[in-house]
Amino acid sequence: MWRALDVPLGEGTTDGLPMIAQDPCAVADGVAKFSCVRTRMSGVEAGVDFAAPAVPAAAPQGETVNQVAVPTYTPEEAAAQAWTTQIFTKPGVDIRPVGNTTLTGLPTYFRAAFGAEGLAPGESVTTTVLGHTVTIRPASALYTYHYGDGTNHGPTPDPGGVYPSGGVTHTYARKGAVNTRIDVTLTGEFRIGGGAWQPIPGSTTVAGTPEQLTVAILQSRLHH
Repeated sequence: MWRALDVPLGEGTTDGLPMIAQDPCAVADGVAKFSCVRTRMSGVEAGVDFAAPAVPAAAPQGETVNQVAVPTYTPEEAAAQAWTTQIFTKPGVDIRPVGNTTLTGLPTYFRAAFGAEGLAPGESVTTTVLGHTVTIRPASALYTYHYGDGTNHGPTPDPGGVYPSGGVTHTYARKGAVNTRIDVTLTGEFRIGGGAWQPIPGSTTVAGTPEQLTVAILQSRLHH
């Protein structure tokens, strides 16, 4: 994309033609391009509607009005923009035994739990951005379990589960209160209309909501 600079005749011109300058959003690539677009969409460059093509203004007779060219974007660029601006659901921690109290020496079961706010694994959302209507969804999820006692587990594709079939457990050696957390790293994919799903480059890591767990000592009693 190019745009003409509106300069008086004879100043910075060649043979009476205005100078041509590159549009910074059109020639940028990758993250720089999306940053440029977000800046424009926030209204920093006031007076230009980047959501729709510019409508030529009526020019006085004998004069020419120079228009700023509106950049065009591919579906891949629109999908990447939609993904980077999407709000994702923070995973919570579902713990067994119930009541957020466990015992030393016994396995504690962990499971990632997702609320209603934001986009979660297994869900999709359709939005219009950069001139394209795209549907995006998480394609894969890797979970990292923070047990609060200095040990972690993952990344793993296992979202965990409850007793007795859950695949993610941890046994605490000492009593005390610990802050547990589950983070999730998502990759995405998109499609246009009813087309095939296509990958979105990169990934997004969402830090989970901490959950406090009390670890008590398992005591045995001798009966006489």
